[in-house]
Amino acid sequence: MNLIRINKNLCDNCFKCLRVCPTKAIKFHNNERIIDDDMCIKCGLCHSQCSQNALEVVDQYSVVKSAIASAKKTVVSLAPSYVSAFDIDKPYKIVAALKEIGFDYVEETSIGAEIVYKKYSEEIKKSTTPNVITTCCPSATYLVESHYPNLIDSMLKVVSPMTAHGKDIKRRYGDDCFVVFIGPCLAKIVEAHESAGDVDAVLTFAQLDDWLKAKNIDLQSQTPVPCDRYGSLTGKAFPLGCVVENEKYQYLHVDGIENCKKILDDIIMQRVSGLSIELNICEGSCINGPEMPVSEESHYVKKLRMQKHLKTLSQREINTDIMINDLDLTRVFHRRDIRTNMPTEEELNAILRKMRKYSEKDQLNCGACGYDTCVNKAISVFNEASNCTDCMPYLREIAEEEHSLLIENSPNGICVLDAENIVKLTNPKFDLLFNRINGISSVGLPIDFMVSSDEIDTLFSKGKNISSKKIYEKALDKYFLVNTIHDSTKNQTIVFFTDISSHEKNKMELERMKQDTLEKTSEVIYKQMRVVQKIAGLLGETTAETKMSLNELRDLIIRE
Repeated sequence: MNLIRINKNLCDNCFKCLRVCPTKAIKFHNNERIIDDDMCIKCGLCHSQCSQNALEVVDQYSVVKSAIASAKKTVVSLAPSYVSAFDIDKPYKIVAALKEIGFDYVEETSIGAEIVYKKYSEEIKKSTTPNVITTCCPSATYLVESHYPNLIDSMLKVVSPMTAHGKDIKRRYGDDCFVVFIGPCLAKIVEAHESAGDVDAVLTFAQLDDWLKAKNIDLQSQTPVPCDRYGSLTGKAFPLGCVVENEKYQYLHVDGIENCKKILDDIIMQRVSGLSIELNICEGSCINGPEMPVSEESHYVKKLRMQKHLKTLSQREINTDIMINDLDLTRVFHRRDIRTNMPTEEELNAILRKMRKYSEKDQLNCGACGYDTCVNKAISVFNEASNCTDCMPYLREIAEEEHSLLIENSPNGICVLDAENIVKLTNPKFDLLFNRINGISSVGLPIDFMVSSDEIDTLFSKGKNISSKKIYEKALDKYFLVNTIHDSTKNQTIVFFTDISSHEKNKMELERMKQDTLEKTSEVIYKQMRVVQKIAGLLGETTAETKMSLNELRDLIIRE
């Protein structure tokens, strides 16, 4: 079941999800962003870390609302970590809120936890494996099935507390009732899907919190309502650890994905034996699940709240009469071997070279791409799970090269000024134009040390962008077009100087030639008019028409 999909329109390729993914199940290849369902262990870490809300979870909210609106009995199986999830003075206020939403019955999943605990106790007595692994955490079971399949025989073949409670509810309320598990775990959605109808839908604590807010239900103002059925003290304490051991197996609680992987490696390498190992993928176990309501509290504060609650329970709130009876609690686990194609050494080195990793020194192993080493990144490229270009040092080098090529070969003089008009950066053309003192860099000097225009205060005033302002630099005998861009975020100004001296001097030379021509033309006209007047006098004719034609010729020269 594909639990999470990536919305490409919202994803900004930050790779944060890939960095936290313990199995590297997220593929960024070409323009595709895909979560490999076989590799994914449904831990939800990627979803909890995505700041762009680009990872969208399968929605069961509408299914639950429809069930409430129907004539079906709706029964909530409430995970015992609800006590730590909601910071309220009396935990059973959550029961009142759930019934206000419209649920018919609310029970604690700790009932199922007690059932599973009893079944575990039976199973470890029969076990012959060097170690046993409990199977409450679905993400941990998916991790073993897909990435440590040789350890499946060590797993206790027992359903989770959620499924056990679902079976118990269906037995008591009837198969047609609608069971909704509410807890801190996204993986439960997939587990429920695989449970063949024992649990009909799953909501997370975060989703419940959103639902309550949407309906303007204030938890703190609720009057506590007792659960329709409580769990046992052992079941209620499951979020703190499921202590299952006997004379053969010593209990060991392991939480956090990396710790889980390490202990599984230890089992594979036969470094440990005689252990009853409880694996919890989330650091801090279910108290720190990925789908808790948004809070600034650490999981230690939540743990303390849970411990305090357990100490203050009355006998009325503890069910000591929970029996396995005829429930089928067997769960079958399957090998889901993940096979990664390995490149040859030649193929690996070719990919590394494409990533500009020419030697081990170039392999920074920065982890920005989501992979802990450059070699693992290259292997992912070989398996079409990522691109060579998704490498921060690679992209930085490319950007710097292109930036340098553009700036250093620009025909314009470019400089960057700080807030005090001190030169921070220049390109070669700027130095060629303005650095009149050989061997002295312009960087660190005031701009007016190089540019002495009378309009310098206007040109470089902060907060203004100047477009195509012509200035004359007398000391250089040059004309420039000046353009400025003010960067308010860094409080700096980028200045572009375009040398237009040749153009301006050509214009001046043309103007001088035109003036000379005009003067010569006027002189010719004057002389010709005198000659014409003499001839006209002899002939007794007027010179007005000739004078007008010659003046038109002069005016034409002036206009040109």
